Amino acid sequence: MNQKMKELRKLVKDRSKKKVKLFICSLAAFVLSGCMRMASEPPEYLELGNERYRTRFYGDLYPNGLEFTKEEFSIEGETYRRVKNDKFNWIHGFIGPKGETVYCKESEWDEAKAYYEDDTNYEYYCEIGVETVTEKPVTKRIQNMDSEKLQALQNFAKESDYDPFNPRKKVEKEIIDIPDEKQCPQLIFYKKSKDGYFISYRGSYFFIIDKKLYLLYYYKGENEMHIVKVPEELSDYFISVVNNLS
Repeated sequence: MNQKMKELRKLVKDRSKKKVKLFICSLAAFVLSGCMRMASEPPEYLELGNERYRTRFYGDLYPNGLEFTKEEFSIEGETYRRVKNDKFNWIHGFIGPKGETVYCKESEWDEAKAYYEDDTNYEYYCEIGVETVTEKPVTKRIQNMDSEKLQALQNFAKESDYDPFNPRKKVEKEIIDIPDEKQCPQLIFYKKSKDGYFISYRGSYFFIIDKKLYLLYYYKGENEMHIVKVPEELSDYFISVVNNLS
């Protein structure tokens, strides 16, 4: 095995362990701080002066590349910062199971929720390959994505993904030799809001193997990986998406 391939496999193997490492790091932080605030659901509402703010307007998306003003607020012992946004009045705190939570001024909440529920306000992407010392993945924009298919794929991945905290979770897996990266590159499908503020989960990794789409479950050793077959209808759709990327 050449050095480049060893390096590549080590990097992708490390990615499959990301959840465990994040949990260990978070657990250590919780012990040191004496609290579990980031693991619990954040409050839905916040009071700031005479204004009320509300979260849960962006579904299961994740904040992405937010910028902040110099304004900071302390609310019930937590620090929040105002987000730079010309359209909505938001504040942000590093709390909640995702590590960060955004709140919208209540009078603007309905408008913000409607915006992020509208599929036309997103762009869709496929990231191909993994980052190494010498190479970076290629990101391709997907034209005319069926948003329901993407949601279905993400739901399948959530139900079937490796969960180190649920040893009783039953998922039908296959064990194969790690394929050549050039022949079977890693794929990530995701969407990003057109304003750039939110992005869907990017931690599910897929491979096209023998004309079928598979979800990575985890890597085993240096040469094997466990994979889960994606349902045929979704598999056929996303293989077609990949084949039509320009």
